[in-house]
Amino acid sequence: MSDPLRRVARSGRGLLIGFLAFLAGLLLFRWGAALHVEHLWYSSEDQARVFWTRTGADWGVRLLVGLGVGALTWVNLRIVARTLSGLRIRRKVGDLVIQEQLPARIVRWILLGASVVTGLWFLAAIPSGSGLQALLFFTGEATGTTDAVLGADAAFYLFRYPVLSGSVTLGLVATAFIAILSAAGYSATGAIRWGNGRVDLSRLPTVHLGWLAAVFLLFLGLRFLLGPYGVVLDGNSGVQGIVGHADVNARIPGFRMAAFLTFVTAGVAAWGARRASLLPAGAGGGALIVLVLILVEVFPAAIQRFQVQPNELALERPHIAAAIEATWRGFDLEGMDREPWDYAPPGSDDWDEALERMRRVPVWTETPLLATLREIDATVRYYDFNSVAFDRYVTPDGLEPLAVAVREINPNQLPGSGQDAGPGGGGEASWENRHLRERFLAGVGAVAGAL
Repeated sequence: MSDPLRRVARSGRGLLIGFLAFLAGLLLFRWGAALHVEHLWYSSEDQARVFWTRTGADWGVRLLVGLGVGALTWVNLRIVARTLSGLRIRRKVGDLVIQEQLPARIVRWILLGASVVTGLWFLAAIPSGSGLQALLFFTGEATGTTDAVLGADAAFYLFRYPVLSGSVTLGLVATAFIAILSAAGYSATGAIRWGNGRVDLSRLPTVHLGWLAAVFLLFLGLRFLLGPYGVVLDGNSGVQGIVGHADVNARIPGFRMAAFLTFVTAGVAAWGARRASLLPAGAGGGALIVLVLILVEVFPAAIQRFQVQPNELALERPHIAAAIEATWRGFDLEGMDREPWDYAPPGSDDWDEALERMRRVPVWTETPLLATLREIDATVRYYDFNSVAFDRYVTPDGLEPLAVAVREINPNQLPGSGQDAGPGGGGEASWENRHLRERFLAGVGAVAGAL
């Protein structure tokens, strides 16, 4: 490459790196500003320690997941890199065509970049609040209240089940993604060849993908093992969606049997991987899909249709009673006593009280009230009411119902935005106009009206 071309390439590379650094700086600045505002809010309530604990836990979980997935991606891609001898760069020098193997340094940088991007992607996918869930997983205390089906403490469903379920789902997604990435790498290097209606794999990708299939099945088995607890939280009974007869006697045992079969299939897949064969994993996986559908869906549906529905009240009565009792415990209503109420015809005082109560019943609903507020109190088109709330306030005449709404700026209706924007776009719909200029902020406030 001549010197001018080399200088152009270097300058272009520098511009690209500078642009990416600028974008990264903007993202970090935005994140830092949001973090600072959140810290100010916690500090105003004298809870700065809580803020740092939650923030540290959130980012600790994110970093743990990002580093873990990135490291696993790096290890698997290093295995794929053993087949890079089949991937060569073709260069033409005069009339000669030269094929060169990729330098090891470039290969390492490519693998490192792919691993870092994968780790960052999974890091960003971790939802906010995961750190708090992780803290509660280790510190949440037992409540002493157990469910009537599995006998698990309520603390398990509140603190531990969400973390276990999310971790298993993360393992499934990460394993599947790494397997797809590895298969793509093997295809690029020629270790996996497609053609003539068949797929040809050399020994290394067969063993590698076989072990990944076994790991995926292991996570899937753990998912099925947690399935009964999900049924307890959200049953499939026709009675208010609670746990029913078919759930207890068919679906929960079906999940347990599915977990056992999945673990067996994972062992078969690992056995096949040791012998450089994907046939055990493929055959076992196909049979597993059929068996799981029968155990978890078909058999419980048959029990519900032919056993429960003809005698539904008798079979569902114990589960309804258990759900009612759990509701009483949840709302601390177990100490309630039922007393008969002596009925008496209403007298004049009762009717006066009823009329007084009826006088305070709101006669407006949200839809016409919002339309009226927008018509009368918006004043100009760039003010709007997003919602209206109903409240009651103490007055000398007693409680009076009021409608309360917030008048705020609709940025899409500012002059110079939307259809009013000129050829340059933007106009007056800028950040300054929405947040600083008195002309637009003067009308921001609350509106209250009697109902």
